[in-house]
Parts: sequence; structure tokens; C-alpha cells
Amino acid sequence: MRRAFRILAALAFLTGLGWGQAHAQLTLTGAGCVVKCSSGGGGGSAPTIDGFAHNIGATVTLTTTKTNDVIVVLASSENNAVTPTISSVSDTAGLTWARRGSKVTATSGSQQSSQEIWWAFSSGALSGDVITVNFVGGADLLALVAFGVNGSGSSSAPWDVNVSLPATATSAVTGTPSVSGVSTTHANAILLGFYSQGNTGAFTAQTSGSGFSIIDQTGSNAGSFSIAAAAESQGVTSAQSSVSVAFGTSSTAPWSIIADAIAGP
Repeated sequence: MRRAFRILAALAFLTGLGWGQAHAQLTLTGAGCVVKCSSGGGGGSAPTIDGFAHNIGATVTLTTTKTNDVIVVLASSENNAVTPTISSVSDTAGLTWARRGSKVTATSGSQQSSQEIWWAFSSGALSGDVITVNFVGGADLLALVAFGVNGSGSSSAPWDVNVSLPATATSAVTGTPSVSGVSTTHANAILLGFYSQGNTGAFTAQTSGSGFSIIDQTGSNAGSFSIAAAAESQGVTSAQSSVSVAFGTSSTAPWSIIADAIAGP
């Protein structure tokens, strides 16, 4: 038994060196003990969605039920002849916001459109948190989708570090939004797809791609122009290699897609 204690102490020492994701099994026998170790990557669970909301306009109100969430905002916007750019995001809970990614949707015609992804970490559950998106020069049409992700592995750097992320694609013609070559470094992660539609044509209500579920979406028509935003997710428990992230419905107007992932512990 004294020998078993020495081995357990050695395992604790190795864990302190950063082997926290290793799995160890200690088997005691009459003559002594055997330790079996395997590298991390198996088991565990992917982060999950915790609350969602949408709105047409510059604000969206989000409520979550859990602590320690990554809060994500998708902003799809149009402006007359100038590509919309977000200058800042703020909220009534006083969170600190950062831009994760962006993609221009359309640059032709009388309307210019784009999408941006912003995020913040909230240590407490949110109750009626009003999130405001501020633009350089404003936006003529604006669609927002906001949601929480619970179970990330980091409060300061929750996004998967794979060099393929965020992955983006765009099309000036109609078609099903899709982006390929998406990989993750972490085994436990939640894959996220972000869809934006802008310019001429009625907005398209999206369906989820294979293996994904729609988180939330919204859209609006204004004369001959439209705006739309949708987000989808899929939890995974093994590292992904060059997969495609797609939505399920063909867009009736120019579109863009961003694929990304938030890593678990």
C-alpha cells in the first residue's frame, strides 16, 4: 500500500506539470500495483448552447441560465454604398467585447453588406442583458443573433486554436451556404456556423446543415433589399479534420458564411 501511495504522489506531480488531460488507472494487486496511462482526447463532453435571442435593429436582449458562458453575437448588416463596419459592442452587464471574425457579404449594387462575430465572457448568468452593436457610419439594415456557450475550456481564449479557424466563404449569387476545410485541434468542441444574407432579393429562412442544429435566426425585407442572420451548432468529441460546415437552404441573395469552434476543457 505504501508503494501505491508513492505512485499516486508521482501522478499528482505529473499532473502539476500540465498532464491534466491524461487519464490514469491504478490497479492494486496482492503483490503490488500497476499504473496504466493514456493521453488525453477521449471522453469528456462538448460545450453546449445556453440561451439565445435575435432582433432586427442595433440591440438584442439575452438571458442565460448558467455561469461562465462565452457570449457570442452575430451581426449581419447593410449600408448604402459603404461596407458596414462595427466599431464596438457594449451591454448592460458591462462585459468586455472583442471581434472574433468578419466577412464581406456583397460589394456590388447600391447596398453593401457584411457579417461580424463578436464575443465576451460572462462569469455570471445574464438576465435581460441588452447588447448594443455600434457601427462606423451606421447600418441601414441590421440583423442580430446572440447566444451563450457553456463549458468552454478558457475564459480568456475560448476559441479553438486551429489555423483553419475561423473559416469563411461568400458568394455573389444564390446557392447553399457552405465552407470546407474546417478542422479543430481540441477533441471536445462546439462547431458554429454563421450565415449572413444581404443585398437584393427576399431574405431566406435557413435550415441547419447535416449534423447541425439551428441556434436562432432572423431576417427582414425592406423594399427590394433584405437582411438575414442565422447561427447553427454541432457538438463534437473528437478532433475534426477538413470537414465542411453548411446550412441547408439555398440563399436567394448574396451570402457569406463563417465557421468556427469553441473548445471545451
